[in-house]
Amino acid sequence: MTKKDFILIARIINDMRSELFARLWGSAMSYYEIHLPERDNSGRVLDAMHQAFRAFVLHRGTSFHVLAPVSGVWMQGGKCYYEQMIPYHIACSEVEWKLLVGKAMDLFSDQIAIFHAKIGIATIEYREKRHAAE
Repeated sequence: MTKKDFILIARIINDMRSELFARLWGSAMSYYEIHLPERDNSGRVLDAMHQAFRAFVLHRGTSFHVLAPVSGVWMQGGKCYYEQMIPYHIACSEVEWKLLVGKAMDLFSDQIAIFHAKIGIATIEYREKRHAAE
């Protein structure tokens, strides 16, 4: 087994552990970020797509934060592209995340790629559980 194999297996085990904890206790999730374009490639504002994405996220029973738009730049074929992106922070399971990214790809269909990242573990601590432990 190579070091690369070991690292991959460790990541898989960690993801499985996090997913199992979330399923058993319902309070730990992963925290993700996705950047979605403010406009399509022709310059049209994508408010309806953002509303549909937000509704889908809520329908899946997850929570999210919408951050202030950010300017992004990327290069393809020697040409720079500048875009205004709307970042979302979303707390959900890995399974839910894959569905949300798929929905974003469907809604923002003129995009060549969509940036997203796993930030880390998110925990929602409910007040009544805290008092019960004291």
